[in-house]
Amino acid sequence: MTTSLPARMPILESQGLRKSYQPGKTTTDAVRGFSLTLNSGEILAFLSPNGAGKAAKIEPCRNER
Repeated sequence: MTTSLPARMPILESQGLRKSYQPGKTTTDAVRGFSLTLNSGEILAFLSPNGAGKAAKIEPCRNER
């Protein structure tokens, strides 16, 4: 008997995310063109040096209530 696993459904999707800052007269892109699909049952970890844009990528995807 063969049992198939349920299809993994996306629980988070981001396509072409962009985040910019304007600390003065110039605009700085912190994130440009970031896409991500996270399916149910998957675990995601961002590992990179300080200031590499981890929070800038995740903050727009948060859904706090």
